[in-house]
Amino acid sequence: MYSKVSRQSVQRVMVRYARTKFAIRQSILINLIKKPGTFGVVSAYTADTPKSRNQKQHGSIIGDIQRMGYRKVYTITGQWQQKKEESLLIHSMKADDVFALGKKHKQDAVIYKGKDGVIGMYYFAGYAEIATTPTAEAAFQLSQGKDLYSKDRNWSFEFGFLWGQHIPWDGRTPFTKKDVERFIANGQLVFE
Repeated sequence: MYSKVSRQSVQRVMVRYARTKFAIRQSILINLIKKPGTFGVVSAYTADTPKSRNQKQHGSIIGDIQRMGYRKVYTITGQWQQKKEESLLIHSMKADDVFALGKKHKQDAVIYKGKDGVIGMYYFAGYAEIATTPTAEAAFQLSQGKDLYSKDRNWSFEFGFLWGQHIPWDGRTPFTKKDVERFIANGQLVFE
């Protein structure tokens, strides 16, 4: 069950968040993907929930992120199960924190990029999908239009997940580059 959140507390969190909110620019995203370091992508939206309830949940997750001490938070608009949702990309996030937030806010999955560059969509049902190239590098795409999954201002982007190629996941530990190289070598990840 969701904790009760008053309209005033959501508004206070949103005002605080507005002060720390950044637009994610292409150069920032490219640096986050290509350079060492971590990030997490989380949302509090759920598919069959009314918009007003999703907005309350969004305010709640922002408060959680701030209490954890994260300050570089980027808002992105994406889609999940053909529904628009607000997501948050958090710079330098720890894996334990992104997984805890996803579970607390009853998400199907979260995205996490580890220190060695592996970007995974980690499903709490016990598997992951990896955004990778055949050389075990992070796969992503940028577009000037708004045709890809995630959007910001006049451009869009998406991670190149190998959709439907489910890798069993222990629910705690993100995959490393060595893991991805092994998945490619033994045929668990296939490129068409």
